[in-house]
Formats: sequence, C-alpha cells, structure tokens
Amino acid sequence: MRVAVVGDIGQHAYHVGDEAMTHAVAHALTARGHTPVLLTRDLADSRARFGGEVDVAGTLVFPWPPVDRERYLGEIQDVLAGNPRALPADDQIHAFVEAVRSCDALVVAGGGNLNSRYGWLLHERAAALAVAHHLGLPTYVTGQTIGPALTRRDAATLREAFANTLGVAAREEPTRRLAAALTAPERVARVLDDASFLSLVPLPDAAPGVPGEAADHASSDGAIVVTVAHGSLGIDDAALPELAAAIDALATSTGAPVHLVPHMVVPGERHIDLEIHDALADSLTVPAVVLDVEHALVSARRAREAAIVITSRYHPAVFALEGAVPVLGLAADAYTSVRLVGALDNWGVGEESVLLVDDVAGTPGLLTRRLLALWEGRDAVADGLRAARPALAAAADEFWDVVVAALGSATSPSPAPSLPTVPRIPVPGAPAPHATPADGDAPAAPVVSVVVRTKDRPHMLGRALDDIAAQTFPSLEVVVVNDAGDRDAVDEVVAATVGLAGRVRVLHREVSTGMEAASNAGIALAHGELVSIHDDDDTWDPQFLARTVAHLHRHPEQRAVAARTEIVWERIDPDTGLAVEESREVFEPRVRIVTVSDLLRYNRMVPISLLLRRSVLEEIGSFDESFGVVGDWEFNLRLAALGPVTVLPGPPLAFWHQRRASTGVLGNSVIVAADEHLDVDLRLRDERLRRRIAEKGDGDLLYLTRFMHERHEELAGHLLGMERRLTEVVEQNAALEERLGRAVEAIEVATRDAGFVGLARRKYWSARTSLRDRRNRR
Repeated sequence: MRVAVVGDIGQHAYHVGDEAMTHAVAHALTARGHTPVLLTRDLADSRARFGGEVDVAGTLVFPWPPVDRERYLGEIQDVLAGNPRALPADDQIHAFVEAVRSCDALVVAGGGNLNSRYGWLLHERAAALAVAHHLGLPTYVTGQTIGPALTRRDAATLREAFANTLGVAAREEPTRRLAAALTAPERVARVLDDASFLSLVPLPDAAPGVPGEAADHASSDGAIVVTVAHGSLGIDDAALPELAAAIDALATSTGAPVHLVPHMVVPGERHIDLEIHDALADSLTVPAVVLDVEHALVSARRAREAAIVITSRYHPAVFALEGAVPVLGLAADAYTSVRLVGALDNWGVGEESVLLVDDVAGTPGLLTRRLLALWEGRDAVADGLRAARPALAAAADEFWDVVVAALGSATSPSPAPSLPTVPRIPVPGAPAPHATPADGDAPAAPVVSVVVRTKDRPHMLGRALDDIAAQTFPSLEVVVVNDAGDRDAVDEVVAATVGLAGRVRVLHREVSTGMEAASNAGIALAHGELVSIHDDDDTWDPQFLARTVAHLHRHPEQRAVAARTEIVWERIDPDTGLAVEESREVFEPRVRIVTVSDLLRYNRMVPISLLLRRSVLEEIGSFDESFGVVGDWEFNLRLAALGPVTVLPGPPLAFWHQRRASTGVLGNSVIVAADEHLDVDLRLRDERLRRRIAEKGDGDLLYLTRFMHERHEELAGHLLGMERRLTEVVEQNAALEERLGRAVEAIEVATRDAGFVGLARRKYWSARTSLRDRRNRR
C-alpha cells in the first residue's frame, strides 16, 4: 500500500519537530510493509534527509492571508467538483491530485497546525483531505493539537475536512474534547505525539546535519540542553536575564556543560532560534556550546542523552521524555502551554513541569530555584519516566496497527487503544498540581477582563470573540454585554466560540440605555485587575494584551496604556454578511503620549486601543451614562487629567474597523451619528465652560479668548498677504508659460522650415549631378 503523508517538510526554515514527526510516520508505515510517499515543499532536500530511496512528491502551498487561503480552498473544491478551469492549467493542484491519485491512502501527520494561528497550514491539510476524498482514498489524521485559537470559519473548514476521515488522533486532552465537537466522538483517539519514540527510527546514510563521531560536541551526554524559540521569552525577551542566571547557577553547581540546541533555523543563517541562542550565550557567565541546526533525529538524540532539558519549544520535551530526561518547560502563551502541559502530562509530570514566562520574568530567582530542585531530584523523575515507557510505547505501537489496518480496509477502524494512565511523578520544587475548585471555592481571578459590547451583530461578535481567543496572553475573561439585542443569536455565537471555554459570561440587558451604560454593566461583573472595552466590530493583534499588560506590570505608577491604532476601512458583503477589508490607515501615527491638551481638541484614544487598571474607576468614576455618544472621549479627559497615557511604540496592535456605507446596526456611530457626535461635542464643551465660569469666574477666559482673537487676526493678515503674493506668482508663471509657448512654437516652425530647405538643397544637388553625368556620357 502506497500512503501519501502530509507533513511540514522541506520548508525554507528547517523545523526539527515537523521533520521528526514525518520521520516517525514514515517509519511506522515502512515497518508494517507499506510505502510512504512524502509530500514536501522541497523534493531534493527531503530525499537527502529521509534517504535517497524515499518516494517524494510536491505538496500544496497555500497563501497566508485568511481571505486568500479561503478563496484558494474554494477554487480547489471547484476543480474537484468538475470545473478544471477554476484554476489555471499550471496551478499546483493538478500535479498534487495526480500525486495523490498514485497512492492508496493518505495520512495527515501530527503537528500543531490545525489552528487559526497557522491557518494557511490548516487549509493545506483541509485541501489534501478533500483531494483524497474526491479520489475515494481512505484518510487518517494522526497526533494533533487543535486550537486553542480557532475561528468559527476555520472550525467549519475543519468540520468539513474531518467529515470523511477514518479517525482523528489528539495528543492532549483539550484537543480530544475539541476534536469530538468537530467530528463523531467515536472517531477521536487519544494518543502520544507521533515523534514520541524516535530512537526506533534509523538515521539515513549521508543525511545532511549529522555530525561525525569525531566532531566536537558530537554528543550531548550529561549536558544541560536548552532550546529557546525566538520571541518566546516574553515581551522584549524580558525573561532572558532570569533564564541566563538560572543556567549559570545550575552549570556552576553541577559542572555540567551547556548545549544550546536550535529547533528551527534557515540553514546558513543566524536568526530564529540561533539569534536568541546567541543572545543567551552572551548573557551567560559559564561557557556554552551554541550548536547549529542538525538533522531532526540528531536533535532528538541530544535531548534523550541530556541530563536535563530546558525548553520553550514543544518537541525537545517530547524527545527528552523517551530518554527519561527531566524537563522544565517555559510557556509564553496559551498555545505553547497547552502543548507542553499535554506532552508532559501524558508521561505523568504535567503542568508541574511548566513555568509561565511572565512568572519567570516577574519573580526573580523562581527559575533558578526550580531548576536546582529538579536537578537534585532528577533520578526519581527519571525512574518514574522509565517505568511509564513500556506501557506508552505499547499503546503507540498498537495505535499504528489500528491505523494501518483501517487504511488497508477503508473501513472505520477498531477503537484505538486508550492512552494508558501512568502514575503521577512528583516534580521536585514544584507546587502541587492545580486542583479543580471545590463547590463554593472561587477560581483564581484572571488578570484581564475584556468587556464586549454588542447588539444584533452576530457576525461581528463572532469575529470579536475569535480575535480575543487568539490573544497570546492567557489570563483573561470575557464579559459579553448584549445591549437588548437578540438573546438567542448572542448565545449561539458564544457557544460556537473555540478557545474561550469557561471564560465567557453573557449579560443580557432587557433595555438599552446606551453604550456607556453597557460598559459599566460589563465592568461591574469583571474580576480582572485590568479592563479593556472591546467593541464587537473591532479587533486586536494577537500580542495586544501581552504587550499592554507587560507595560503596566513594568510601570505600576501608570494607570493605563494605549496601543497604536490602525483604522480598517471595510464594507459588508451583501451575499455573505461578512466584512470585506478595503484599506487601512494609521490613526494618529505621531502621537507617543496622550495628554489633556491633546484630548481638548478631539479624542486620541478609541476604546479598542486602551487597557486600564480597574482601580482607576475608583479615582475618576465610571463612564458617564448620560452620553449617547462620545462618552469614551469624556472618560479619557478624566483619565488623562491623572497623567499622560503612554502609546506603545511600534506597529499598530489595535484595529478600529469603520464602514462608510453601512447604516443601522452595522454602521459606526462616528459615521451614522456624525451630527449627534457634533452636537454632543458642543454641548460638552459648553457645559464644562459654564462649570468653569461658575467656579472661577470668566475673567481669565475673557482675557484668553481676546488674546486668541488677536493672534487669529494677526495670522489671518499674514495669510491674506501670502495669498496675494501667491496670486502674483501664479500670474507671473502664467505669463512666463505663455512666452515659453510662443518660443517653442517658433522653434518648431524654424525646425520644420530648416528641414524643408535642406531637403530642397539635397534634391538640387542630386539633379545637377545627374545632368553632369549625362553630359559626360555624351
């Protein structure tokens, strides 16, 4: 049986984990007498790394932007439905179909790609499954992480992709639950990562990235092996000093060598993992070996040989567990946390072996204490991992027997073996695992409460919740305030949201009393120390909360922080009801801080850009519910009166969506209620002036307005003089242009005449020469 294997191999950047999983799947198929056909981005590279005799074919490569990848998947589906002209004759899909047609089955190898963070990879897999189904081939999806960020559109794509596959394998419990909501629960198997037992996979002869036995540092036996992903140590690598201090302390106390083993690198370039590894090595006082990227099987062997593994990436932990090597994971976001905790939990160590990067950066000495304690107790941890290995290895082997049998018979597989529950292994230095709160016990409060105001805009609410679920900052809750809109529509959208389970509460208001009242109602239910108002039609960059929270933690004296904002101009597609982006422009690109003087002219901070401490409401009060519009401006005036608000430098992190052509519930109040905005703006200014006069009198204001009037008259005089001078210059230019035109015309005539005279002269001399020649011949 020839089995097409979809894995992220042959990429421009060599990714050890993706390559390792494909090695494992290829070995599992080969060991059972079948031929894997590896679908790759680079045929020559994959032949070299997997062995010259391996069968390879080109894979599908999708565009990154969501609208483009959705469009391309739709075009591929049109081709499969019988319209080959939906895509050009030279499009990659035609060769891909023929490559899959030459096979008897298709396997989607494991990975963490089935989420909206890597949506183009999700769509590549959906397309591959669609092609196989079109050709009548059986399919299986092995060890996956699904989500946690998954938009409802991407969830729908996965639901359709899974509809005809024989099974979906989940490598952690949250993925199992999510997969069971996307396909028939009986099709979902709970498994280890595909690359959990790479020691069984032989290293191909003469493969690139394999050091010789005599090479320096050919082995990492007994070493402190560290793998850190670029950008995984917090905002501006805030945890780097703590990591360096912890490694220094461990290496100094134990004498163990330090090996920095990269996981993702463009061969020949020093960026991605190598860039952060160079920075880490420079921060250490002990010597460290900064290794270049190596063959996936070599990197896996280094983790199995190590004395201890410290990693912010997923697969080094997977590799180390097979070798019974203690692991300390560093998680910068929910995506990394779900995967690391899941991999370690399968072996009995779980969340006790994972530290959040924010905790490392914010608690000096925490990582050092945990590492030293884990080293002291590493023998007991290793014994527990070795005891778990036989049962887990047997389950992994049996899983592949089931998969291959199902693919061979093209029928629903026998139930996959359940992943054995292994005894919990105490992790030295770690707090007790988090227990489920008992009845009546309050769960730990989130750091951030996000209040979402909505009314009868379900598509936009869905986009907003997907956007919040995609935040890399994990400690948040969402309070949805349905401002007297359709209850069922709101509840349906919330229920369909992936990645926010248990973190969303809905407040249905029976009567709408305005946007500011909705904000106050949501804040009243908030538990977080920080609060943000996220209107249902706006969005954030995935790093918005991570960066704004980090700023406020670094600056406890500041009450709020704003992100640079980009206006997203969009329209509503009348057929789908979805928003279609038209253009973008940065809002207030030069503002670095927002002051009272800035706000006196107009509002410089829209709600989507702002994160504030909930305690500030005790100082300045809540939003003024008497305002139907511009209430956020009035609130910002009070906020800025306490001190300037910093605007984070760098690219925009907040996106203020506006629709020029939309009216009614789909419109923006700043556009559809422009007259009301102007009226309320004037009334607010008048009310504040009258209050000022009542309290302080009008003497200083009279003086100020007279002074401003005189300056205005002076400027008007200057402007009038400039206008007169400009008129004179324009008139002079017009005269010069007229003279120039006449000169050009004269030159053209002279040139034309000169050309005629020259032609006549040439004709005369030609005739004279001919006449002379005739006379001579006589």
